[in-house]
Amino acid sequence: MDLDKLWPGLVTVLLALFGGAGGSLLLELWLNPRRTRRRVAALLAEEVNLNAHLLTLHVHLRRKDPRQVSADFQVMQLAFEAVAQEIAALPANVAGQVILTYHYFDRLNRLREMVRERLSQWREAHETGRGDLKFLEQNAMGALDYFNKLVDATLTATEKTLTLLRAYAPRPKQPLVSDDEYADKVATSEKVRVERPRRLGGTDP
Repeated sequence: MDLDKLWPGLVTVLLALFGGAGGSLLLELWLNPRRTRRRVAALLAEEVNLNAHLLTLHVHLRRKDPRQVSADFQVMQLAFEAVAQEIAALPANVAGQVILTYHYFDRLNRLREMVRERLSQWREAHETGRGDLKFLEQNAMGALDYFNKLVDATLTATEKTLTLLRAYAPRPKQPLVSDDEYADKVATSEKVRVERPRRLGGTDP
């Protein structure tokens, strides 16, 4: 049964039973938390879903090049920041899962900067012949390995979070994307990334 379709009729009946200002106030106190919960869940579900696609694209990219992390990799947190004060409107188990997932998002963004820095130091040392190459390589590969493990853990968390959020903000199911389609997206993205500096008159990345 779709309760959303029944709300207008229920509201009319309840107003008749609890007429007057007191009844209206009672309904507002009852309906407002539900509206807030649906709005917060819907907004977060959209952002978590977008991040899940970004993480999946990275998983496919690393199959092609295990040492490659997209230069513009960054999971979004704008929706969470916008509704942070209203997270309590969600059920406790959902709010807890959302907070955990966004903790993963924050760690990924921070770790991405560390990976980029260590890979840059290692590559620079390799090109110039200066520095402890073995130590720098171990540092870079260690950071990259931890980053990839965190991506996998985060992707698992996003799937669980989406399931919980969509129970409170139903949305049409997203069309499934096959591995071949993701592979095509990765290939296209890499082609654009390589061609961009050439069009600008620069050198290959």
